Amino acid sequence: MSQIHQSVHLYFREGGSDKVYEPSIVDLGNGSYDVVASYGRRGATLQRAVKATGVDLARATKAYDKLVSEKVAKGYRPEDDAPAATLAAVSERDGQRANVPVQLLTDVEGDELDTLLEDPSIVALQKMDGERRLLVIAADGAIAGVNRRGLFVALPGALAAAVALLPTDSILDGELIADTLYVFDMQRYAGEDLTGYGFLDRLGAAADDIAARCEGAPALQVVPHVVSDKRRYLEQLQAENAEGIVLRNARAPYSAGRPNSGGTARKFKFVTSATVEVAAVNDGRRSVAVRVYDGESAIDVGNVTIPPNHAVPAVGTLVEVRYLYAYEGGSLYQPVYLGPRTDLERADAALSRLKFRREPVAAAG
Repeated sequence: MSQIHQSVHLYFREGGSDKVYEPSIVDLGNGSYDVVASYGRRGATLQRAVKATGVDLARATKAYDKLVSEKVAKGYRPEDDAPAATLAAVSERDGQRANVPVQLLTDVEGDELDTLLEDPSIVALQKMDGERRLLVIAADGAIAGVNRRGLFVALPGALAAAVALLPTDSILDGELIADTLYVFDMQRYAGEDLTGYGFLDRLGAAADDIAARCEGAPALQVVPHVVSDKRRYLEQLQAENAEGIVLRNARAPYSAGRPNSGGTARKFKFVTSATVEVAAVNDGRRSVAVRVYDGESAIDVGNVTIPPNHAVPAVGTLVEVRYLYAYEGGSLYQPVYLGPRTDLERADAALSRLKFRREPVAAAG
């Protein structure tokens, strides 16, 4: 008879959102195990997804730990006792406002790209395809994560363990992909305020030290930067199917927020993605209907298939979708599901943010 070998009850509350996630290792009684997850809105019937089936305990534990770490990284917290190594950075402050500035990137318009690539004052970095995360290490060694909205969130255990290698009283800025933080900027390091330094000085002040301290700790990586021959670097990133390129002014200080246009921290994405809301789960299929908002009006923008390695998101969940373009009054063209976005709000699922197909202009005559 099967029985639960290990499980944890996680929850996420923010604004009007109240969700639960319950991963479990199920002992099938014959030396093999399943890894399953139940999830959805609190009080509603939970959906169930099988993440691994008929595997040995070592593989089941690895799959289970990965599920827990991913959810903790997205801001979920435990409601029962959980392994400290896995949930190392969960604190009572999660979901609260952090007194930490967050600099956001502005889009590069097509006709600006050439100018920025040729500008010797511009530094190029790869745009990492994850979730924005600032790592805050207090003077007493306490650690916390901060998301792009400036809210405290948990950090995965593997990253929390690696933080012990870094000096206290530091704030690192980066992109979290699974259990790894890719550091691309910093506000403080070893007690020194770096926000008034130029970008290249901020990065140079600590990047080598971080790399030396964290050698052999894959949970912390420093994103390489390029000062010269940025056009070749862009072509390299495109050939490697990267998400995009970031172009930053080498002399600009760290500034909070995002200007309406321009600015000193820019991004150029090779692909287009949008935040959309799940409108319905399609019966009998691994796909969901999605929508965006024009003010308070919901606008349907088609369906997207959910890959086997992702759980089917519940109605009302914000998710990220990659697509080629959108049709005016119609659907997203060739959408690809990327995953849930727990760090955004419904206002981010806006019709105005979609990239629409431009119809060719008729020739005169």
